[in-house]
Amino acid sequence: MRANFTKYQEVTSRLREMIDEMFKAGQVKLPTEQALGAKWGVSRGTVRKAMEELVSARILQRIAGSGTFINREMLSDGVFARKNIKTVVLIYDILEISDFRYRIIRGVVKAANSKGYDTAIASFENAMEIFREKFFSTDSKDTAMVSCNFSTEHINQIKEFPARIPYVALNDYRYSDIAQYAVLGRPWLEYGLNYLPQIGHKKILIFHDMLTKPYIEEVRNAVRDVKEKTAADLDVTVKECRYEYNRVVSELNSIFVHKTQPAPTAILCLDDKIAAWAISHLRNIGVNVPEDVSVLGTGDFDICESTYPRITTTSLDYDLMGEMAIDMIDKQLGGKAVDQSLSFVANKLIERDSCRPI
Repeated sequence: MRANFTKYQEVTSRLREMIDEMFKAGQVKLPTEQALGAKWGVSRGTVRKAMEELVSARILQRIAGSGTFINREMLSDGVFARKNIKTVVLIYDILEISDFRYRIIRGVVKAANSKGYDTAIASFENAMEIFREKFFSTDSKDTAMVSCNFSTEHINQIKEFPARIPYVALNDYRYSDIAQYAVLGRPWLEYGLNYLPQIGHKKILIFHDMLTKPYIEEVRNAVRDVKEKTAADLDVTVKECRYEYNRVVSELNSIFVHKTQPAPTAILCLDDKIAAWAISHLRNIGVNVPEDVSVLGTGDFDICESTYPRITTTSLDYDLMGEMAIDMIDKQLGGKAVDQSLSFVANKLIERDSCRPI
């Protein structure tokens, strides 16, 4: 396991991958905690902690005396066969979901359960099949979609559907122009680019997921907005890491070892996992955090407390996002007006040890 990563984080990721493969193969019962611990070289307690995380999200279920199973109702459309229930369909791919999106989805599940909804995970294509079968010419009164993974094409399909499909798009600014109903976190880029100059940092390296045209535009807009608001003389470089450790290492080596460009005084990362990778490798090449360079993460995940130094990061109120999304769903299903169809949840700074003023 990589340095600076808790075994629990790694085991949770492996469990998600295993669950997806098992479900595709028609298998539902997981190996015992002891067997998985031996297989992955970790303690039984670590496996138990990771399993409990997925049980709380209703991806797994424990049956006393029998073992731990994939929650069929959560991971299939079986929930739709039952009558007289309210259902929130969560659109995402277990293999692709990040810790960030996972926490948002968990907030939605928590809020949905508190309002008496069932929840089910499906791909967008499978969800649309359900709506075509049940609601092709009748507005849905009991089933809605919530997703972090909607695309422009998905939302256009929802809008063009013959009957009304209640939905909420979550946490992507690309939705702000196309989605009628969305709950968005304030942009991490804008927040980070506002905060770092406040503590003296003007030369900033950004680690982004991928540099597609929309993301490049996102960075340009964020830099422009911050410059207009603060008159800060920012010098920003963006590097693509694709959530790959080796890419982060390569970019850091290029800058700090091979001196291909002036070193930044701060690094702004798309999420805390990337920040942890950066801190780990910077230490390996003799660059001290935060004395030589500050590192700011995004998400406030568990890993923030297990790195050295601990990661200063930004976070959203994930439970509040879930509550706002379900409130929108409630009103759509009830035929009521949604007070604010585009709602925002503010970021907050979690100060630890990886950033310092200069």
